Amino acid sequence: MAVTSPLLPLTIALGAVAADGGGLHRLAFYLVLLAIPAAAATALAAAGDLAEGRQVTVRICCTAAALGLLVISSAARANAPEGAAVPAIAISALVASIVAYVSIAVAWLLRPERPAQPVTAAGAQRAPAVEPAPESRAA
Repeated sequence: MAVTSPLLPLTIALGAVAADGGGLHRLAFYLVLLAIPAAAATALAAAGDLAEGRQVTVRICCTAAALGLLVISSAARANAPEGAAVPAIAISALVASIVAYVSIAVAWLLRPERPAQPVTAAGAQRAPAVEPAPESRAA
């Protein structure tokens, strides 16, 4: 699994949701904190792909949004009083970051299929065959 894949931060965020559901809020805090560098690497890789001219608009928007939401969730958890309930904004931001990562998969599934270009043995694309124009004879 490459660091550019959104699967690592998504998996860690899902683990944080599971930890919250099990009442292990301190573990969930550390999992959210752990997901931030992975999310930053994913967003940075998407920005690099955009700089190279690839069509990654959905991926860069979703990964940047997920990174921001993970930071919000972590900040809200860090500022919560010890022993108090987890702030609603922390859980909402965490779930929204998961939705952002899942949106990448949904966009990938719904993208229009591009027709395959014929490729020669050397790897260059073949030019489409053009019929020669019929010559007109002046009599």
